[in-house]
Amino acid sequence: MGSDAATRNAGFARIKHRQGSKGPPAGRRDACTQLLEGDQAALNADALCRIIKVKERHLSKVTLTIAEPARAWIDSQVASGRYADSDAYLADLVERDRTETAKLVALRAALDEGLASGVSARTVEDIIREGRARHAHG
Repeated sequence: MGSDAATRNAGFARIKHRQGSKGPPAGRRDACTQLLEGDQAALNADALCRIIKVKERHLSKVTLTIAEPARAWIDSQVASGRYADSDAYLADLVERDRTETAKLVALRAALDEGLASGVSARTVEDIIREGRARHAHG
């Protein structure tokens, strides 16, 4: 076990040197060490701590004030097991909103394109026939 600890400490020393800092954030070194027992602990600790540093760099803290019914809903979603915590629920909610907004933008663009194209000389039956032929061959 002594050599494993030395190997892990050497891995953390490399992280310290590369980052020009005092190593992983407080509490992270122990978590990394505990998670990464085994032959490749130093390599894995190095990779995990780099991932943690990148993730921490991309996170920002936001304080929200919401009505109690909204808070109760968030808590119920977390309690259902679908989300690890309220942060995960809110991140998923934002991502779904971004996806839906992108779909609405695309739909509006298609509608605008259709309206700008003018009136077709084809009949409804012609359009249906062409659509069915396209789907039968493609």
